[in-house]
Amino acid sequence: MPVSLVITTAKPYAHLMGGFLAFLLIAWLVLSVLGFVIKGLLWLTFVGIVLFVVTAIFLWLKRKTSGTTR
Repeated sequence: MPVSLVITTAKPYAHLMGGFLAFLLIAWLVLSVLGFVIKGLLWLTFVGIVLFVVTAIFLWLKRKTSGTTR
């Protein structure tokens, strides 16, 4: 009796990716604010802003290419 393999295109952890990216956006925002509040860590503000923008663009492109709208 042959065993048939089912090939799916669904990604089992795709729903977790959006939540993880949202978490990263919040983390970068917190780092930016923390860097702004603590004057000695002003560089952290710029790092947080850059990472926030890069993550937001990645999330936007991922949702645009996947065709999902929320």
